[in-house]
Amino acid sequence: MAASTYRSFNIFRSRLGTRKYCTNVHDKPSPFMVQEVLEQLNLQDGQTVLDMTFGDGLHTEALLKSNDNVKVIALDRDPYAIEKAKALTLKYPGRLQPLLGRFSDLPVLLSPIGIKINTLDALMFDLGCSSIQLNDASRGFSSEVDGPLDMRMDGPSALNSITAYDILTRADEQDLGRIFKTYGSENQARKIARSIVTCRYTFQGLNSTGELKEFLKSILEEKSGRVVKNVFFALRSFVNNELNELNFAIRFAEAYLKKGGRMISLTFNQVEDTIVKRHVSGNVLETNPNPMPLKYYGQAFNLSVEEMNELRKSIWAPLSKHVITPENHFKSMNPRIRDAKLRGAIKL
Repeated sequence: MAASTYRSFNIFRSRLGTRKYCTNVHDKPSPFMVQEVLEQLNLQDGQTVLDMTFGDGLHTEALLKSNDNVKVIALDRDPYAIEKAKALTLKYPGRLQPLLGRFSDLPVLLSPIGIKINTLDALMFDLGCSSIQLNDASRGFSSEVDGPLDMRMDGPSALNSITAYDILTRADEQDLGRIFKTYGSENQARKIARSIVTCRYTFQGLNSTGELKEFLKSILEEKSGRVVKNVFFALRSFVNNELNELNFAIRFAEAYLKKGGRMISLTFNQVEDTIVKRHVSGNVLETNPNPMPLKYYGQAFNLSVEEMNELRKSIWAPLSKHVITPENHFKSMNPRIRDAKLRGAIKL
């Protein structure tokens, strides 16, 4: 093993000695960019809104408070979130319908409650983890609190589902590199993957979020904060199949929103925002974001300009000329939202 690799492992090992498991961090969450969300939705009496990411329920409750004649369907794949949603139904009787499941489960979940294609008035999703999930050390989502390498949105009760620990201990170097590059847009993906595989035989692997964070910092001192963020996001996205679920969510919105219905997205990562942006602009091929938007040919096809323009037709019209970002004081208060972007679109 190279001397530089030994040196980085020694740094990692020394840091582990000072690291202890953290208790949950308690802070008082509030609806993020709620005024901008409400302005984009422009809710009217009698409308039905689907909140596809109930989370801590703050946006859902803001929607219910904004108009006494609006109904909200609240979806979440986290059983703990749905329990909170059920408790909230007591405060808003007859106006809130909780649903447990993923985006891809929606057609099956909505049919029994009478929601059909072209019937929803509005839809929103606030992607990523809620503050409650991030601050809960036992869920393993955040690098800021030390806990097990879990990262399952469905919670620990999900059977036969992989965890971040499973990926870090079982995936080979090539697959790890692909995960970090594709899901996290990490430029050092191959180096990180190689180091993690080597670590399995040197320190018996990584067992907690704190160990993973310190290990990444030890091998990539420069810009390690960005690397940690990218790796954690990549693992979480892969564990929960989030990017495929997001693609499905926007296709679902195309089918279930009324003409003139509105779709609002809050994203906290460039990968997620790119998927939303490309769907809204029509820059997708075969339901996947087109990696080469200006190319009309490939190894297996050759399209004319007319064919390409037909493929790129969008049923969406943006609600604002530019993407909406949080004010500077919000960014300074919470670094988690530094890359937040709000997009609104209306179905044509």
